[in-house]
Amino acid sequence: GDLRIQVQGYGKLKSKMQRILTAPANAIVDEIVLKPGAIVSANSILLRLTNPDIEQQIKEARRELQGRHTNYRQITINQKRELLSQQAQQEQLLSNLEVAQLKVEAESQLVAKGIVSAIDFKRTQLDERQLTRRLAIEKERLVQLSQLHEENLAIAKDKIEQQQEQVAVINNEFERLTVRAGIDGVLQHLP
Repeated sequence: GDLRIQVQGYGKLKSKMQRILTAPANAIVDEIVLKPGAIVSANSILLRLTNPDIEQQIKEARRELQGRHTNYRQITINQKRELLSQQAQQEQLLSNLEVAQLKVEAESQLVAKGIVSAIDFKRTQLDERQLTRRLAIEKERLVQLSQLHEENLAIAKDKIEQQQEQVAVINNEFERLTVRAGIDGVLQHLP
């Protein structure tokens, strides 16, 4: 059958594994969920704390993140507008160049007949060469503008990621204001 043994001794029973729980920041106890002697699991909530400073930091960090997203969209819109303007300018130069080429072609036949002076024909040729150079410069400028836009967007994305990390850190600190047991056991003491 059952064999019961009772032993008496002097002293205090002490837990095999003790863990002291603390809050990550100064806070006010908002609610005590469990009292000493309660059996807890790792996810059991012991206390809920509040800290207005951390709550304000979360609001400010989220507002800053939203501002950076808005800034990113504004940069994108401005870049599209700038790119369209640059493309319109390039198309205008291309149109002027085509007109100059037609004029050179027409005047080359008229110079041979003596209807247009040689000086006017040289000016027309000069205009064509200048427009050709300006068009080449505008094409290069358009390529560099695209690269510049990509770099500006990459910088704006980096700033957004930095702010997202900051929001995550503050959110983590805020979530830690809800004190959890962390291990299975018995809550011994709650000052």
